[in-house]
Amino acid sequence: MSTTQPVRTTTEPVGLPPVGGASQSVGLPPVGGASEPAGVQPVGGVSGRTDRLAAGSTPEARRRTRRRPLTALLRAAKARFTRRYRQVLPRQAQTLVDCGTLVLDVREPHEFQAGHLPGSQNIPLRELVRRKSELAEAPVLVVDRSGPRSELAAAMLADEGHETYDLRGGLRAWDYSGRPLTTADGGSGTVL
Repeated sequence: MSTTQPVRTTTEPVGLPPVGGASQSVGLPPVGGASEPAGVQPVGGVSGRTDRLAAGSTPEARRRTRRRPLTALLRAAKARFTRRYRQVLPRQAQTLVDCGTLVLDVREPHEFQAGHLPGSQNIPLRELVRRKSELAEAPVLVVDRSGPRSELAAAMLADEGHETYDLRGGLRAWDYSGRPLTTADGGSGTVL
């Protein structure tokens, strides 16, 4: 006849002897013996910290690791507060379009032909410096496929003194929100 030990459903804090006189509780290392799995040595005499966890974690390395995200966050915050243009969501952009804001599409001509906002003007980013005189002095909503090109164009136009808005997420966000895209022949457009 074999005797089975009851399975414990509670666990005690590490380092305390098991309750009830059992020699081992579930999920805890044995008390008074080696507490590390075979082949893993404790670091600095502290149980629970292993070579794998402490490898390469010098104070300098930890500081560099903590500093990187903070630096990136500060850089992004600075850029956001020093922008001379405003980023808008598709619903806000729709309001701007309805109010007669000029829509400038800075994608390449083949992308523009596949689908664009109704009434938008296409000046590729690479030609914008040369052709910016074609823009009226009205407020400008700058769009592209997903955002980076329009951010550059919006910053450039804002530096020239235009009241400028950038569609956050580009035409992909516009299309995803269910707003219309059109082609040159008046058909339903798509984002390339």
